[in-house]
Amino acid sequence: MPKYMNCNSALISYFCQTLVFIFLNSPYCDFAFHMDCVFVSQVLAFRDINPQAPTHIVIIPKVKDGLTGLSKAEERHVEILGYLLYVAKILAKQEGLEDGYRVVINDGPNGCQSVYHIHVHLIGGRQMNWPPG
Repeated sequence: MPKYMNCNSALISYFCQTLVFIFLNSPYCDFAFHMDCVFVSQVLAFRDINPQAPTHIVIIPKVKDGLTGLSKAEERHVEILGYLLYVAKILAKQEGLEDGYRVVINDGPNGCQSVYHIHVHLIGGRQMNWPPG
C-alpha cells in the first residue's frame, strides 16, 4: 500500500468491500475499470490492483457463508478453505512460480485485514524476505 494509506482506514475498507461486493455479484469479470480475472469457479481469482510482487493474485470464495476471516472458520468451511489453497497452487504453476511463492491470509485488525470476506493472496515472482511484516 502507498504510505498514505493505512490498512485500517475506514474509507479504504469501505472501498475494498464495495469492490468485493461488485465482483461477487456480477456474472462478468470485465468492468469499466477492468478487473483482470485469472480463474473463476467456486472462487474468483484476479490480479491485485496494488501488487506487492510481479505476481500478486487475490483468490476469494464466491459465497461468503459467514467466513469473514480465518478466525471465523467453522467445520463447514473446511472444503472451501482447502479449495482456496488448491487454487493458489494451480495458479502458481500457471504463473510459472516454480521457484516458490507466498500464500497469505490476513486476519483481523492486527493482521491488517481490510476486507472482511476471507481471501488468499498468492504472491511471487521475486525473492520473498523474512520476517514478512
